[in-house]
Amino acid sequence: MRGDVLFRVVTVSLIVVIIALAALGFLGVSFSESSTTSDGYTLSVDHVAIARPGLEAPFSITVTRDGAPLPDRVTIGIDSALLVLLDHYGIQPTPVESSNDGVWTTWTFDVPPGQAVFAVDFDGRMGPSERWSHEETAFLDIEENRIVTNRFTLWVLP
Repeated sequence: MRGDVLFRVVTVSLIVVIIALAALGFLGVSFSESSTTSDGYTLSVDHVAIARPGLEAPFSITVTRDGAPLPDRVTIGIDSALLVLLDHYGIQPTPVESSNDGVWTTWTFDVPPGQAVFAVDFDGRMGPSERWSHEETAFLDIEENRIVTNRFTLWVLP
């Protein structure tokens, strides 16, 4: 009898905690920004921090250069694993070159003259079978030199 009551109390308590977390927004979709600066360049990634399978998961990568315009061409790369997580629908602006070596997916973009800020937007949704924590990496290459690396985490809750 005593064990049965304890089981019920623990079960009801767990359900109450889950409902409270959901009501406070801790189990819903949330977004985060991760920024890293090196050599006068800042690489910012606006991404889903907590997502659910099948829901939209857009993200954007912004490159900023302090005190000077960006070079004519920049290359942005991400873990190819991120594109496996996402059902990827599109990228804006359109890259002039792209490649995927199985580990990294890279896109090269022409930057309009005089710009100190350049943003790339990705449209997609979380794959229906993805779960738990995923460590991802984005990077900026200028003239085939790695300038900035930015690591970020996203969670996919059931």
